[in-house]
Order: sequence, then structure tokens, then C-alpha cells
Amino acid sequence: MDVEAVVSVVIRKLTDLLIQESIIFNKATDEVELVRISLRKLQNFLIDAEDKKEGDDEVKKWMEEFLNVVYKVEDAIETFVLWRMHTRRIGFTRSHLFFITKKLKADGGPRNEREIKKKIKEVKLEIDKMKEKMGKIKNENIEELGYSRAQRIRESKHGDSLRVEEYSTVEDESDVIGFKEHKRKLVTNLTYTSYQRLDVISIVGAVGSGKTTLATEIYNSSEIKGYFDCRAWVSASENLTDVLRSILEQTDNSTVDKDSNPEELVKKLRENLQNKRYLVVLDDVRRLDVLKDLRDALPKETNCSRVLLTTSNDDVARIADSQPYQLKPLKGEDAWNLSDHETDASSKLAVRRFAEHVHIKEYPCTESLNIQHLRSYLSFNIQRRDTPAKEIGNFLHEVIRQRGFGLLRVLDLEGVYKPKLPENLGKLYHLRYLGLRWTFLDTLPRSVGKLPYLETLDVKHTYMSALPKSIWKMKHLRHLCLNEIRLDMSVQKHHHSLTQLQTLWGLFVDKRSPVKNGLNGIINLRKLGLTYYLDSAQELNEWIARLASLQSLRLRSKDGNGQPSKLELKPLSSLENLTDLYLLGNLQKLPERYEFPPRLTVLTLSVSKLEKDPMPILAQLPCLSILRLLANSYTGKEMECPSEGFIALRILKLWMLEKLEKWTVEEGAMQNLRDLEIRSCHKLKELPDKLLNLSNIQEIILTDMPEIFADNAQANEHKKKIIAIRKSPV
Repeated sequence: MDVEAVVSVVIRKLTDLLIQESIIFNKATDEVELVRISLRKLQNFLIDAEDKKEGDDEVKKWMEEFLNVVYKVEDAIETFVLWRMHTRRIGFTRSHLFFITKKLKADGGPRNEREIKKKIKEVKLEIDKMKEKMGKIKNENIEELGYSRAQRIRESKHGDSLRVEEYSTVEDESDVIGFKEHKRKLVTNLTYTSYQRLDVISIVGAVGSGKTTLATEIYNSSEIKGYFDCRAWVSASENLTDVLRSILEQTDNSTVDKDSNPEELVKKLRENLQNKRYLVVLDDVRRLDVLKDLRDALPKETNCSRVLLTTSNDDVARIADSQPYQLKPLKGEDAWNLSDHETDASSKLAVRRFAEHVHIKEYPCTESLNIQHLRSYLSFNIQRRDTPAKEIGNFLHEVIRQRGFGLLRVLDLEGVYKPKLPENLGKLYHLRYLGLRWTFLDTLPRSVGKLPYLETLDVKHTYMSALPKSIWKMKHLRHLCLNEIRLDMSVQKHHHSLTQLQTLWGLFVDKRSPVKNGLNGIINLRKLGLTYYLDSAQELNEWIARLASLQSLRLRSKDGNGQPSKLELKPLSSLENLTDLYLLGNLQKLPERYEFPPRLTVLTLSVSKLEKDPMPILAQLPCLSILRLLANSYTGKEMECPSEGFIALRILKLWMLEKLEKWTVEEGAMQNLRDLEIRSCHKLKELPDKLLNLSNIQEIILTDMPEIFADNAQANEHKKKIIAIRKSPV
């Protein structure tokens, strides 16, 4: 178990808690800060100790004991925050307060500021004793000992003779199953010394493919720790100021003035990283401007410094890195081996790490010791019906009963058929993520609105037709994924409700869910997907035009029978951050070039019934990389891609354009086209000659096309085009 990685996570949590919850700690803030600084000072030693513990039983035992102390820090603070926020928010009577205090006392949790201060002091003393104990074992000051290896590495880097092998150890047996080869290749790329300028390396893959897990394995590997002078891990979801502050704190082992402005942080960061070989991991990048701002802030050292980013956006990956590393989800034996490997954990500490840092398991155990340390619960039990539903209900009741409020942060029950959710679900006070996709639930407990820290609620593919009115109380909710559900706007009394919402997907809008004095109060959305049934979409369009942060938009217009209908669309040119646009419904005409978002990268049209060829307008969009013209999006017979048009287009899909007979590609058009799929365009006679001569095409897929069309296309295989003939799945 990588203790230094766990310590890093706890330090980040302490930093967040000090910033977000300082009003709760009040007099205990200084004690919490001292613990945070002590842990920071020990990080270098822990890195060194990780490499040596396998051959030294005393060090190994010390590391296990130290990890237990670190968890005590986290438990004490989280339990106290939980209690204070709960009592403040609900306003308990004395009898209720007495019961809760008694419960916390039984669990060993701090009950007031005096006790949290005392508890943190006790933990601080334990940390000091642990340092003293290891100092006696090593007969040195361990805070200084940790720097010795890093100093030796720095001194050896004056020339170009450094080889990673000198600092490598035997392959770590804790490597995540299925990622060993990925890890080896990426570590090689990151430590490649021939290219000395600051370089960006991208890991791209679908959500759930394991990008962050792989990046974590790389970040904590002995090769990377030995090769770079300093490292930092930051989330791309944070603003630039927080990112810079976090990098400084991680690379300088010091605290940063909270009032520092970005210019001051950039200056200090450049001074701190000067002449150092550094690695910055930027996790979950969704927009290129985040990466651009960070690159502008980092010093341009010519010493093989690197930025490693993870993203699910192919376009972001390719623009950031000409050859991004594609990561596919684990399949077959690897996926099962990972599950089996993780469920073998039995000790209290192993279960906790297994729960919090791995996030993959089937965990029906209800033993008290294990539950108290559980942070995440994900279920993969999709083969049975009533049994897992009852097990999960019993499990959640046990978590709430034994822990009082529970420290569970992630609860993902995707695929479990109608799990039994307790009515007092709101007592899982620390819950951040509640995933109920494909559970086919009819309702949610009303107490879901009492989850003040909940950030993600996913109820896609359920039978829910409405959400509890308490949804409007969830001030920290950021991501709400629905299943064409109408929000009850009549209970939305305060305009400040759901102001933190960034994702609103699967919303249904009609006369009963007004935009004015309702939806238009939600203005910070980055991702919006909705279906509407309205006589007039004017207010809806006005609201959308005000969503300045919007990056992805899906609009579907349907009639009373659920069939596509007239889609009213106003100019979207004001949405400068919008890159992904999906439109389903009948368009009277295609918007002009200047009416599209200026940075539009992905465009999907479906059932648009455009009578005029859309290609001359779409060809002028400078950033358009992916174009999908789906069923009946165009109803004309001829289509022409003009010369020098589609300069950025890489992927083109033409599906079910039933009347299309002739397609022409002029000289110089679509020069960067890489992938083409034509599906069920039964009247189309042939592929354009100019298209077959494009040098960048890697694959042409023909699905459900007439045999004569497929035969003509295959006759051109001598031009070294990759042409695949397929049938749609029945």
C-alpha cells in the first residue's frame, strides 16, 4: 500500500476543509493546520521509505502504524464537521442533541470545538512520536532523511546521463491489474530524455475507462518519483488560482497566502520551479483553455519537465498532444481479475483504501469495523433481481445505524433492479455521489434533499416521472442527470436554488415547467440536455443564450405524441464556450455561419428535414472537427462540399439520408478527414473521387449500403483506403 499516496489525499482534504469549513473549526483551525504541515514535511521521507520497506520489517511495520494515525486525522475531522453541520442545519432540541452527542461519544468522535482541538492535538502528538520512533530506527532526523535521495537525484541531473533504470525498483506488485503495459509505456514517454522542452502527454478514454486510476499509478511509481524533482496533481475542474496555489503547496512543501492573486502565484511558481525537473498531472481536462492557462504559467525549462493530462474529450487530447494515448475499458479476464483482486482485502485499512481510492467492488459485508471505514460503495450485481435490492437496503440501514450519519461519500447502484433505499437516506450526510442509473426505481426518498454535500445525482434510465420537492434544497448539487423528468418549478421559491449546477441532462420542459422565474435562475450550466414540448420556445432560447459557460448542448423538440416536431432555434453566437451541439427536430433553415457558436467542434443534426444543402454553410465553421448528419437531417438529392472547406473536419457520419443520390467533394475540401461512415443512404450511387484521394483517411465504413455501391467502393482498395462493409445489428 502506497502510504505517501494516502497521505497526499488526506493533505488535499485537510486543505479543502480548512478553506471551505474554517468557520466550523474556529478555534481548532491552528491545530488542523499544524497537522497538515507535519504531514507535508514527512512526504519526502515516505517516498523514500516506500522503496525500502519490503526489505526492512521495522520500516514496514512503522508505515502500517503511521497509516493508521493518518486515518485518525481524517476520521476525527470529518466526523466533527458532520456533527456540526448537521446540528446547525436542523436545529436539534436538547433531547436530540443529547442522543447524537451520546452516539458520537460511543463512536469515539469529537463532539465540540474543545474536543476536536483535543483530538487533533492527540493525533499531532502521535505523529511526533512516530517521527521520533523512526528517527531512532534510522538514527537520523527523518524529515531531513527524506530529502537525501531527492538531493542525490538533483545533483545527478546536471548532465544528460540520467537513466531511469538507476532509480527503478522491482515491478510493484500492487500495480492495478490490466494497466501494467499502459503504465510501462507512459512512464517511458514521460522519462524520455531526447526531448527536453516542456511537453504535454495525454491519456484519453471514455468515462469509466480508468484514466485517473492509471495516472495515479504512474504518478506514484518509483520511476516517476526518482526521475522528477517535484510533482503536483491538480484537478482541471478548479479555477486557475486554486490550481496554481495547489501546485505551489505540493512542490514547495509550504502554505500559500490565500489572498495571493494569479499574477503573484505565477511569479512565485516560476521562481520555485526554476531549474527543477517537474511533473504536473492535470486530471479531467474538458476545455483547452484550462491547459493553455496552465502552460502559460509554468516555466519553460529545457530539462524534460512534463505535463500529463487525462480527458474523455478526443479533440482536447489531440490538440494538446499530437499522439494521445488511447485507453480502452478493461475487458474479459482483466476486468474480473481486478474485481477478484480487490475483494480479497480483509483488514480494516485495506478495506478503507479499497473503498476510497480504488472505487471498484462488490461489498455486502456489514461488519462494524469495516463499515466505519467505508467511503465508497459500487455494485456490479446485475444478474439477480430481488436479492441484491434487499441486500443493499439492509446494508445501507446498517451503515446509518452503526455510524450515526455515515461517512460514505460514493454510492453507485447502477444496474441493481429497484434497490431498497432507506427513508432516512439523508443521514448519509457526507454523500457526494448518488448513482441510480438503470435501477428502474419509481421514486426517491424525500430525505434526498437533506444531503447538503451531494454533488452528483444520476437517475437516468429509471421510471421516475418527478423528483422530490426537496431537490431545491441541495445547494452544492453540480451534476443532475435525469430521464426526461420535469422539475417542479412551483416550489422553487428562492432564485438562489441550484446555483452551483453545472450539468443538467435529461430535462423535460413544457408549460408546467416555466422558464421565466424558474429555469432561468440556473445560469452556471456547462452541459445541458433537454427535450421540450412548447407552443413557443422564445423564453427557452433566451435562457440558453444567457448560459455563458455552456460547453455542450442537446436540444430535442417533440410533439404530444413524442414525435420530432418543429425546432425553434435562435442564434447561438453569444455562447463562446459551446463546442458540442446536438439538435433533433425540424429546422426551417440552417443558421448562417455567423449564428453558430464560434468554437463549435462537434455538430449533430437529426430529423432536421433541411431542403437546402447544408454543406456550403457548415464548411465555413473553422473549428468543426466532427459532423454527424443523421436520419432525415437533409432531404435533398445532391450534396456538395466546396473547395477549401471543412479545414478542421476529421470525422464525418452520413446516416439515413434517404433521398441523397449524388455527393461531390471539390478539390481541397476536407483535407484532414480521417474517418467516414455512410449508413443506409440507399440512393447514393458512389463515393466521390476526390474523397478517395485524400491522404489522411484511415477508415471508411459502409453500413447497410446497396451491394453495387459496396462493390464499386471495394474496387478502389488499390488506393490503399481502409473500406469496411457492415450490416446494422438486428
